Amino acid sequence: MRDLFLFFIHPKDLGRNLSYKVVRSFIAHFSDIEITSERTHAEVMAMQGFEEFAYDQVKERAPYLLDEDHRAMAKKIELDERSTYFIAIENDQIVGSVRLTPYLFEFSLLSEKFQKLSQGYQDYYEISRLYISSEAKSRRRVAQLLLFQAGSWLFNATQAKGIIGICREERLRYFKNFGMNIIGEDFVSLRGAKYTVVCATQSEMLFKALANVYRSNKEKLISQIKTGNFEEILNARKTKI
Repeated sequence: MRDLFLFFIHPKDLGRNLSYKVVRSFIAHFSDIEITSERTHAEVMAMQGFEEFAYDQVKERAPYLLDEDHRAMAKKIELDERSTYFIAIENDQIVGSVRLTPYLFEFSLLSEKFQKLSQGYQDYYEISRLYISSEAKSRRRVAQLLLFQAGSWLFNATQAKGIIGICREERLRYFKNFGMNIIGEDFVSLRGAKYTVVCATQSEMLFKALANVYRSNKEKLISQIKTGNFEEILNARKTKI
């Protein structure tokens, strides 16, 4: 397995690594789901249906974000203006979204412990607002595609070393599936719950994502990647994702 890991991350220019050719092929293979390129907050707010989608998701999954304290924090650090968004569209309907934000992070304002911890990750981007609609045909697939697209942009267009974010305990396993590791935790009084800080470097995130998708023979996988022949792997996995 380590040989496969080194195969993916060894080239110095990771942005042009064969790994990213696999990523692009994977995204293109699922033509029934469109993942937008990077968008500003103003651009996503102008998309038909996005404002309603975002409000419904927040109201259902994180209603505390609608209170005055959280709104004030977001405004204080110009969170919306500094963030980059990716949107998933299926059957002309928005079914998913994710947001990436450079330092200063939203979660760093939630506790003194988080504030101190975040200072060591100023060359990372915060991942947040990962919402997948219950109407998506495959929520897992939509999440994978969103993170593939976001990661591909992040590690090609910026100098970021990785991603960082927080989650509650019930979501921890979900983020671990995308290569993220625990680096801290604290009780957030504003939200009345304990949160865990997770992060992943670009190689950890990419390798874990690819490992989740391409569960086939290692040598066969490497051979197909080298020749640019991904169709057999993709077709074998398409109905299982």
